[in-house]
Amino acid sequence: MRKISEEQKKTLLTRSKTGAFLTAFCVLLIIVGVFSDSRSSDNGGFISQLNEKLYPLLPILMSVALVLILTWIPFAVARELDNCFTKFGSRRINFWIGLTMLLAALIPTIYMLVSIYLPYYNSDVNILWWNSIIFAFVQYAVPGLLLIPAYFILKKSNNFNKVNLFGYSFIIVLLPILLINVFYLFFVRSFATVMVIVFLVSMTDTWAYISGTIFGKHKLAPIISPKKTWEGAIGGFLVAISLALLLMFTFSIGESQFKLQTEFFGAQYQSAGSAKWGPGETIGWWMFTLAMFAVLSVYSMFSDLLFSVFKRKNKIKDYSNIFPGHGGLLDRIDSLAPTLVLYSAIMFIVGVCSTFINHTDTILTPAAAAISGA
Repeated sequence: MRKISEEQKKTLLTRSKTGAFLTAFCVLLIIVGVFSDSRSSDNGGFISQLNEKLYPLLPILMSVALVLILTWIPFAVARELDNCFTKFGSRRINFWIGLTMLLAALIPTIYMLVSIYLPYYNSDVNILWWNSIIFAFVQYAVPGLLLIPAYFILKKSNNFNKVNLFGYSFIIVLLPILLINVFYLFFVRSFATVMVIVFLVSMTDTWAYISGTIFGKHKLAPIISPKKTWEGAIGGFLVAISLALLLMFTFSIGESQFKLQTEFFGAQYQSAGSAKWGPGETIGWWMFTLAMFAVLSVYSMFSDLLFSVFKRKNKIKDYSNIFPGHGGLLDRIDSLAPTLVLYSAIMFIVGVCSTFINHTDTILTPAAAAISGA
């Protein structure tokens, strides 16, 4: 354990209080998510009866709040992109950039929601299978088109270089993909599972700082972020995974929340909670969850370093001052945004693969018959 200065003690105390607040807040939202996602009243009693009365209201309120927040995010990020990269200082340009990112997110999201909720798609496994492939392409292809205007917008600024081109393009494409995947996770995977990942990333960051301040000796990336240490990264990694798994086990999220899609979203999503392969109560599922949390925790730390590169290159401390004392929106989601996208991609692949494994006959037989008939 190394010596800590008075300033470090004060900062450590502040970060510890923030971490405690985030922990309590995330746990509360997870409880709300588990409660609102539950659709069963088989056990009877007061809680089940209350759940039956509140269930229609809670998802509606959360959906409205989610839409309002996600609508505001692109415009806030557009301002921060200008503050860091282009430095135009034009509200009109920032508005159109924010609107473009929002539209790039809305098109695939509307396609996803229509494909999920139309009875025609829910009743045919073959259409669901191909629809998954189409959605996987659209959710990255549409935001990817923003690479073209991103190049010309940055080219017009006085801050054009390879690092800024990569950073500006990366963020302007990442944000719509993030919004699409948040909607996907919220409507298909359940609110509680999203909050577990938010909790994992928050705890990785908080405990990496605490562990690094107390035990840190070996620099992790001295040029990019001099204060980050290997001891902090390992401490954040171990504590975050342990706490996230404890939450999963405590609220039976691996058992109930991942099976949520069985009731409402058809065979494509039903297979992700099936007994054959996929999330469930087996040791294999918990091993898969452990491995996934390990990957996401490490990835969140890498994402944090990546965003630090962009700030250091442009000699700014924070992307903006939207949150006094905490910086801007990108300062808050620098590690969360890429991690949520990666988690969504992992679970999407799990769902598609389990669909193929569990419904091989249903998927391949019509195709084979069509080929032989031809």
